[in-house]
Amino acid sequence: MRIEMHRSVDVRGWRFLGDVARAQAREELIGLLMQAQHRAPEPLGPEDICAADGLLPGRPPIIARRLIGIARAQGLVEADRGVVTALTDDGLAALQEDQVFVAEHGPWTVWVVDDPLLPTLPIRIERATFERGAGGKTRGGEEQASLANAPRRLSEVQRKRFSPWCGTRTEARIDAVEKVVEALHAKAQLRLSFILEPRRAPTLEVTGAVDGSKVDLPINPPDTDHAEVFAALMMAHGLLDRWSQGVWHASFDELVDDVERGRHRRRWRPDPVAFEEFGHFEVNPIADIPLAPLDDIEASHWARWHLQRSITSPLWADGYAEAQARARARFEQYDVTLPDRASLAADVRGDDRAPPAYWHLQAPLDLATEEAGR
Repeated sequence: MRIEMHRSVDVRGWRFLGDVARAQAREELIGLLMQAQHRAPEPLGPEDICAADGLLPGRPPIIARRLIGIARAQGLVEADRGVVTALTDDGLAALQEDQVFVAEHGPWTVWVVDDPLLPTLPIRIERATFERGAGGKTRGGEEQASLANAPRRLSEVQRKRFSPWCGTRTEARIDAVEKVVEALHAKAQLRLSFILEPRRAPTLEVTGAVDGSKVDLPINPPDTDHAEVFAALMMAHGLLDRWSQGVWHASFDELVDDVERGRHRRRWRPDPVAFEEFGHFEVNPIADIPLAPLDDIEASHWARWHLQRSITSPLWADGYAEAQARARARFEQYDVTLPDRASLAADVRGDDRAPPAYWHLQAPLDLATEEAGR
């Protein structure tokens, strides 16, 4: 009884001018941070860095001053007159992770998703070139709205670290947005798939492409399970009162075909559903849903169908009683009432040409009447 749900993911893209930092293994900066931490709370100057026991023994102090300047520009240290006085939070984090976020100023292309089940962080960011004529000119109302919305959306993700889903996958961070220049369109097609199965953890994944780069990524699913989501589907369709103990309770007339009547399993295609917590989803057909009668009366109708279907040859002696017992056994939790042989034969006979089942029932009765009259 696998539940598969899916929807398209709203993706917005912009070109902007600003500062983006990418994680890099900059040994010279990490070494500077280590020496500064080791020397704290004493300040660290160029002469200390170039000393015999420093990071750059015997090198000219001007090189150390440039290194301190780079560390200060990257927000890793606090410095006064070319001397390191303290490490910043970013500097301490760089030491702990053994990597440095190095910022670059220039034009960038960024893509952000808008979905309640996905993190509101950029999913791709690349260096960009501004085409001639780009500068806020858009092609329609939707594009103008996207461009107007960009500063707020980008400010929400500013200074937050993220790992892109595609393209250049180096961990990154948007440090500053100077100007949003252009809204991008029709270059991202992503699909969110939510799959739930009984007694298994749910899975959530995003597939598709962003600006020609493939995406195939598992995402942490919401805290729910198969039973909870199926019950929500039934509630959305006004059927929750028919669902209990993992079974769909139905009247016999509601059964749509002989597969449902014979296997006691339903294949159901729910309408699209808007979940309060998960948002709107299309739902694939759900197979092998257990079925059971609503009550004793419906169970009797259903058992009678099984009884009639089982009669494929004349039932002599105790054969009919055994057929009744097999039909009742399918509904052990119900008080099933079945017709006697003569009543079932009369029902089966109908007004048109009698089907084979009628003669399989009637012939033994006729023969018994003949023998009684001799």
